[in-house]
Amino acid sequence: MDKSFDVIIPVGVKDIFIVQRNVECINLYLNANSIYLISKKKFRIFFHDLLNKYPNVHFVDEDILVPGLSKRKLLSYINVVAPHLMPKCGWYFQQFLKMGFAKSNYCKDYYLIWDADTLPTRQINFFTDTNRCLFCVKEECHVPYFRTMEKLLGVSKLIDKSFIAEHMMIKTEYMNELIACIEQSSDNGTWWKRIIAAIDQDSLLGFSEFETYGTFVYRYYPESISFRELKSNRRAGKIYGRSISMSELLCIKEMDTISLEPADKPDLMIRKLWQFPQRLFIKLLSVIIS
Repeated sequence: MDKSFDVIIPVGVKDIFIVQRNVECINLYLNANSIYLISKKKFRIFFHDLLNKYPNVHFVDEDILVPGLSKRKLLSYINVVAPHLMPKCGWYFQQFLKMGFAKSNYCKDYYLIWDADTLPTRQINFFTDTNRCLFCVKEECHVPYFRTMEKLLGVSKLIDKSFIAEHMMIKTEYMNELIACIEQSSDNGTWWKRIIAAIDQDSLLGFSEFETYGTFVYRYYPESISFRELKSNRRAGKIYGRSISMSELLCIKEMDTISLEPADKPDLMIRKLWQFPQRLFIKLLSVIIS
């Protein structure tokens, strides 16, 4: 029996168009209540039609979602404490937004973190008949994630697989407990500051919110989760690029999800030419806001 949940999607500049198709698919296949698009305030204009079309879709300014956290504040802190992480400030900021949503006024009992460029292509459930959360596990092991986790929580890798996937169902109670544990781990300020301070000086990618939350729940609440693997195609962008029609999506029968990543360009020249203006616009917008 599925529990009630919302969906949150942090949206960077590269995903302002693809996420709109994603919202259509999520409303079609995931049985979510509200969908929260978390992005820069100035990007709201790009979602005007989407917000009018779907009453369950809401836009949230990323710089006011988590009290005390903004992109500028994170950048300033990293510049002082861990300047080697400056190139990945936005990457860490998105992770902290996903975690910090649990402390916001929008949050209810459960929320699903979903990647902006991953589209569901058929019905997906996230709870077992006994109300366990279904965690999608994959093959990956990035050692620096676990070194940081060990410093923060005294817990290292516990399973052979990885909790890093294109989505994760979060129980708000557990995420808030995780954040509280991190805040108790040292004297370096708030939880997100403590995470940054715990990352090794030789690690650019030194923390994973999915790996950390998944390990924490497995360690302390193993009876609340079950593992599964979904059929996904992370290289679907080689076929479709960054744009796909609903008719094309409805023809995909063998996959649970597909990902249309920015680095993947379609093999067909006609698709490359068709999508070129959109890619160029995003590049120009990236330069303007940087």
